[in-house]
Amino acid sequence: MQSVWERKGQVVSRAYLQKYGLRLSQVPTLLVLGDGNLRLFFGGRDLCNRSRLMAVDIDPKNAMKIICEYAGPLFPLAIQGEFDCDGMAPSSFINTDEELLLFYTAIKLNGMPQYDTSIGLAYADKSQLNFNRKCPGPILSKGPFDPYGVITPCVLKEQDTFFLWYSSTVYWRPEQKPHPDHAYNIRFARSKDLYQWQCAPTPAIDFKSELESGLIRPWVQKNQDGLYEMWYSYRGPYDLERTSLRKYKIGYSVSHNGMDWVRMDEGHVWSSPAVEGDWDYDMQCYQTVITLNKKQYMFYCGNAYGAEGIGYAERRLV
Repeated sequence: MQSVWERKGQVVSRAYLQKYGLRLSQVPTLLVLGDGNLRLFFGGRDLCNRSRLMAVDIDPKNAMKIICEYAGPLFPLAIQGEFDCDGMAPSSFINTDEELLLFYTAIKLNGMPQYDTSIGLAYADKSQLNFNRKCPGPILSKGPFDPYGVITPCVLKEQDTFFLWYSSTVYWRPEQKPHPDHAYNIRFARSKDLYQWQCAPTPAIDFKSELESGLIRPWVQKNQDGLYEMWYSYRGPYDLERTSLRKYKIGYSVSHNGMDWVRMDEGHVWSSPAVEGDWDYDMQCYQTVITLNKKQYMFYCGNAYGAEGIGYAERRLV
């Protein structure tokens, strides 16, 4: 298998983010609307380092041009002390028979260098734009296999079981310079009811070496042959002498059962690579993949962890 993509351009620019007082865009998450357009949700991180839910409607028939903007609030602010009081970012949608559900990363500051992260569940109103919590607490948080918190869930339903892939923070290094550093790998869990999760005791994808310390934003889908494909972002640790280690790249992995994965990072390539000066030359991260009208599109964030906005690419089958 290969993951070959043609870069098509930006959707959300740095200028757009600045208009709404945001310094970063993170974790684009797509919803197909009834009229054939797409609603692009993302986490917009403000100057105080708190993320809120943002959205734009885009037209796939016109190069993903923005046709409507929603500044929010699309998700009610939490009371101080709640599990998501210091920020949230969308991550995955599931349409059940009753409602549209949103799985999101919840953030609660807990002093420095650590903050608490967990996974929350919300439901949409009839507009499929505004969301409220499905339950007052997280559906998954730190535990025996996730000592420091969980983030960026991706959820699929297989018959009567929900599969969940997520990133798990496994350690913090407060002494690391220039910033305290933390490491996270990718894990797997399953549930019958979305509230009680059975977490696998070993990582789905772990670090390849000491030069890798961040595996985030797993995105999983099944292809027409029944093979699971996963895209994720990976980086190295903070290193003042090797700053390029910290720059995210997009990785690729395949599996026959969704639990045991073979990494094929070299199989993910750009048919039209970015050049110096492009919005995504230094970094591509927080990707998601959507199939629409028999085509596959990847939406991802660019340089400086999304400070340069969000763009998209189209898959080229080879």
